[in-house]
Amino acid sequence: MYTLSWKNPALNTNKAAGVQVPVGSVISNKASIRFTGKGAANYGQIQQENLMRLLENFADASAPLYPTVGQQWFDTSISTLKICTATEGGVKWRSIGGVQVTAAGVSAPTPAAIGDIWAQTTGTGSVVLYIYTGLGRFGGTSTTIGGWSQVYPIVEVVAGREEYDAMLSLVNQLIGPSANGGSNALGNLTPALSNLPALDTDYQTKFSGLSVKDVNVLTPVADPTTELTVDVTSQDWDLLLAAAKFAVSRLDLPAAMIDDISPIPFVYDGRQAPTALTSLPSTNVMYPSLERRSNRHFGIVTLIRAFTETMNVLTTALANRYSIKGINGSTGVNTSFAPNVTVTRQGSFTGAAAGATSGVCTLRFRWNTAAELNAFLFSGGAIQITATHVPGGSGTAADTTLKTLFDSRGVIRITADKTRFFSNTAPLTQSVPLTPAGISGTTSTSNIIASQTLGSETLEIGTAIATPTGNYIEVRFHFFGTGPSTNLNGTTTVAYDVIRDTSTYVSGANTLNAFPAPLAYSAADKISTSYIV
Repeated sequence: MYTLSWKNPALNTNKAAGVQVPVGSVISNKASIRFTGKGAANYGQIQQENLMRLLENFADASAPLYPTVGQQWFDTSISTLKICTATEGGVKWRSIGGVQVTAAGVSAPTPAAIGDIWAQTTGTGSVVLYIYTGLGRFGGTSTTIGGWSQVYPIVEVVAGREEYDAMLSLVNQLIGPSANGGSNALGNLTPALSNLPALDTDYQTKFSGLSVKDVNVLTPVADPTTELTVDVTSQDWDLLLAAAKFAVSRLDLPAAMIDDISPIPFVYDGRQAPTALTSLPSTNVMYPSLERRSNRHFGIVTLIRAFTETMNVLTTALANRYSIKGINGSTGVNTSFAPNVTVTRQGSFTGAAAGATSGVCTLRFRWNTAAELNAFLFSGGAIQITATHVPGGSGTAADTTLKTLFDSRGVIRITADKTRFFSNTAPLTQSVPLTPAGISGTTSTSNIIASQTLGSETLEIGTAIATPTGNYIEVRFHFFGTGPSTNLNGTTTVAYDVIRDTSTYVSGANTLNAFPAPLAYSAADKISTSYIV
């Protein structure tokens, strides 16, 4: 048996013992060439083919199997000669000649040295060219820098990190975490944005480790590392602008406002729109515009105007962030809800007045957690109350007045920040100006957020939300008469509905609701009543 020893076994721990080649055998899984034992059949052909492989440098579109450090391979897919630099922790090939060439989508070459050049093909006949500076963003991840800086195509920045953060702040308040008042849609119903703060942390860590600070990166100040931020790319802007369009599309705003959101990013670096967006259906509001798909190059004057218009749209949207499309009924710019918005009955209660002068019905809406409650509210979810009154056989003047009140203002929609009264006819039309007060910020049902009076009858709406860690909303419907002859002899019905966005998203193998519904009604949810049972 032959025992073949490597020149330097320390290069790879799995080669320390050499290669054992038994008599008459052929070993083909220890290197990219085959080893023959004494007396192996057709050993001459095998040895000749080994020489051929060495002569052609294992020319192929895919890397040879079982390489060793120092082995060369001619990558026919990109016509580049490469050398194996490591096999521990994954095989690594490095282009020979200074310029590292990789196919589209292939990660950055490693190891890298300061001054190395990397050409990554785009798959369309061109390349993106990088130089290794040790502080560049490419080809990093959400938690690593990468170290490569783009040099071609030339990067042009009209709006950088400061402007990006300003726009991100508005988008976050619309569809970001509920802690910001957002709906939690960002990253669930929309593609996730780049984790720039994590990149900043890694960037600053590497910068702070340099004994001499690089003035090309940052002019030294009292605490330079806290000022370091990672520049955004065109694709970062693509994702943010797509999220902005999604956020605006949910609200009761004119559809044309979406057209005022910039169709192109504010950094030009020659990159195509990210696949997270181009893979969407062309009917999706986040699908890249024709200008972006063709990678059009606009001037600074046009882009400054586009940035200003985009910020104006988002500012307007922020003032209406809890008013989902259709919430204003036929009075709004969108006369109906989007297909993913449903109206679901939570409970309905009826009672005979039998001479009473007032009535009250309070219903509690519960969620599993306060976070779920906030996701409902901040997504534009609403509680809708529909009240009707039928005067009795010996109906009084108060019965007639109450019926008129409910007919004209008996449909009430309460969102996080507003209360709307509608006439009880189709199509729903707001009968009085909306009230700029809603569920959020209330503490008890004694806190009246809206009231309406017609003749001798008054209707009041009070709300309560458990704070700061509670998980329920209480809505109090109260009506009463003032003055003489306010006794009621009719029958009153009060129905509570939930208006919510039923959109779902996929997480792993699960399909989840983006905005959880309240728990099903139970008898204990009816907190207080007076004749309405």
